[in-house]
Amino acid sequence: MNNVLPTCENLTRRHVMNNATCLLCWQHPENIEHCLLNCTMAKACWLQSHVGWTETILNMEQWFNKLNHTLNKNEIEEAIMIYWEIWNYRNGVIWNQRTSTVDRILDNAISFINEWRQLRTPYGSHWQDNEENRKWKPPDDLALKCNIDASFDLATGEAGAGMVVRDRHGEFLRGRLTYIRETFSPMMAEALAVKEALIYE
Repeated sequence: MNNVLPTCENLTRRHVMNNATCLLCWQHPENIEHCLLNCTMAKACWLQSHVGWTETILNMEQWFNKLNHTLNKNEIEEAIMIYWEIWNYRNGVIWNQRTSTVDRILDNAISFINEWRQLRTPYGSHWQDNEENRKWKPPDDLALKCNIDASFDLATGEAGAGMVVRDRHGEFLRGRLTYIRETFSPMMAEALAVKEALIYE
């Protein structure tokens, strides 16, 4: 997975900061695994969630593989939203001195994913929510498939995009979450997510 989040370690590597230590716990370098999985609040969130926490996970790719093999689709969506809320919590503490609790972080994640699901529910009685409509269609033998999605905040004009690359067996290969600035509609957010997927290496 591309290590694109502006963690202290990444910012130090880019000479934006001169100290890679986590600004929340002040105990370890803040890489993406520490920030989203192992820092005190992140670990507490995972332990209280349906996902759980495991000490043997070494990196985000292993973690996503674990989710892909142990959780169903709805649970994976909820886990990704928990990631997002942990990242929002981290930024709120660092930039706005805004604290939170494990319960509030998890409640926000579930509220957002439920709202997202409602907005994605097709309108009209002709739609039948059956297994055939929900089934993921694999790519051809020698191809890979990249599924994308975007979220849009009308109040701020900001968006986030996620993408997952899988092979014909549905095996998770790579994934990415990215932040998109200055969008003005959900459609534009989706279009920019497609652009990000096309330049994703």
